[in-house]
Amino acid sequence: MLVKKAMAPDPQIVATAWHAMWMSRLAATTSLSEVWLGHQRRDDYWRQGSVCEDHAAIECAVMASAVGRTAIRFRSRLLEHLPGPKLGIVGRGRTPIPAVARRDR
Repeated sequence: MLVKKAMAPDPQIVATAWHAMWMSRLAATTSLSEVWLGHQRRDDYWRQGSVCEDHAAIECAVMASAVGRTAIRFRSRLLEHLPGPKLGIVGRGRTPIPAVARRDR
């Protein structure tokens, strides 16, 4: 993610201002790892973006997909508490790549 955050703007879109914009972006870019390591416990940093803090705040329709046991439990809890329209999709744990898939699956 740091690479994406620090990419230079497209000169075809921003013309000659791209270099100044890029330098400004680089100066303001922090590593997400540093931020996350500073918030290793559930605190206000994590609560502000957490779904489970206030399910009623989600007013749009939700389609939640899940693969694996942990994700399926999360999806189930999420859908259980959402007030609006919702749909849950559960997938296989692994999607075989045709070149390496075995016939016994």
